[in-house]
Amino acid sequence: MARETTVSDGCTVTILTFPGNEMAAPGDTSTDVDLVARILQNREHEAFRVLVQRYQKMLWGLFWRGTGNREDSEELVQEVFYRAWRSLAEYRPEHKFHTWLYTIAINCLRSHLKKHRFRQSLLLKNSEHNSTALETAADLSGTPDHVLHETETQRLVSHLLSRLRERYRLPLIMHYFDGQSVSLISEMLGVPENTVKTHLKRGRDEIERMIRANPEIEAMFSGPSPGELEIPERGGRT
Repeated sequence: MARETTVSDGCTVTILTFPGNEMAAPGDTSTDVDLVARILQNREHEAFRVLVQRYQKMLWGLFWRGTGNREDSEELVQEVFYRAWRSLAEYRPEHKFHTWLYTIAINCLRSHLKKHRFRQSLLLKNSEHNSTALETAADLSGTPDHVLHETETQRLVSHLLSRLRERYRLPLIMHYFDGQSVSLISEMLGVPENTVKTHLKRGRDEIERMIRANPEIEAMFSGPSPGELEIPERGGRT
């Protein structure tokens, strides 16, 4: 998969190429702060390309789990990098570039979900009548989540996440998949920490309810019962 987008002055950067498991351009071990400085001081397009390669997988995972739509995910990844390029001068080196970029991504995702809320409700309603969640999850096998090396169970969890309301879906994705702390989620979403904790619990409960309601899905979770479902964590800081 390869997509290109123009960011400035005719410069194009390749997005969604996923070259193996590499997180950055081969041979370039510059820090994010150094790369940003090179871009701002010298308009060095290659430095921005390194940032794209370093973070495109993270963004793809966020948008895929948030939208469940391949085309939307690709467009959102490009939108984030376009906004990042345009606003790099606003970045402050004392803060992590990862967090700065992730905040842009969350804002893009929230705007997208708000814009397409009606379409999402229709899709969920139709899926309840026309197919099981298991069948829909199977349809995801041809999507780039294979590049993310997700297991079948993780792909199914991604599908179940797409069926949650935004207030539950975003905190679950941010905390359990992307390893964001409750305090940072609270700051990014503009809600109290206790609200984030409540939404995390209710989101997990809702996913477990959907699993119990479908024997075919429940059978895919070997070992722990749905009540003990372990959503993949990366740090899981609270």
